Amino acid sequence: MRHIRPRDFEEKVVPTLMTTQLEKNTYCNDYVCKLLSMTMKSKKIAKYIPSILMSIGKVLCNHCAGNPYEYCAWMTLCHSKLYNTNLMLAYHNSMPIGCKILNLKNFQYSHCCNDLLFFLFTSVDNEVLQEKFDYLTDYYFICFEDMVKEYKVHTSGYTKDEFHKEMAKQCPLTFIKILEALAEITCKKYDAKGNPVIGSRFQKKLEFVLDFMISRGWFGFVIDQS
Repeated sequence: MRHIRPRDFEEKVVPTLMTTQLEKNTYCNDYVCKLLSMTMKSKKIAKYIPSILMSIGKVLCNHCAGNPYEYCAWMTLCHSKLYNTNLMLAYHNSMPIGCKILNLKNFQYSHCCNDLLFFLFTSVDNEVLQEKFDYLTDYYFICFEDMVKEYKVHTSGYTKDEFHKEMAKQCPLTFIKILEALAEITCKKYDAKGNPVIGSRFQKKLEFVLDFMISRGWFGFVIDQS
């Protein structure tokens, strides 16, 4: 509706949305490097650290690199006051056993892949992600395609391959959100400054996530350290 009938969208929908303030870029490069240092011992991952840091640097310079905030920022209508990137639930035997509210503030919906990537790498079991990644992303694409067709948006030129290319482009830019969330999710306590105290659980999860992303070719160049 935003694109097909922009005037109606601005007049009828926008006034009903809650007012949001744009998030200030509060990320600290030293903190990010501290989190990444947990994986430096892995030779496979260490070779890609320069590429990872370059991607993070782009985000630090421009919070939404390649997708700057618009004058009228908007959130997905399905997000409540506790946005989907703020509320994390832990389950055991299909029962919720824990809940954490992450201090990520406003995660603007700038691309359909951002929510998908954040969900996959913070909320899906490693084994499921390893075995069913293609199935999960293909299913998401089919649902996304059906949704835009329902609103009579022309999508004949947008293929599954194009979707995967966009996902590969967005992942390095979304990684900083995933990195920070993993620290919050895996920690059991916080230091005096309110930062999560990271340990082996975080290291194991981050190594898996980075190894998976590297295997997909999402972090480009390698520095020869031999």
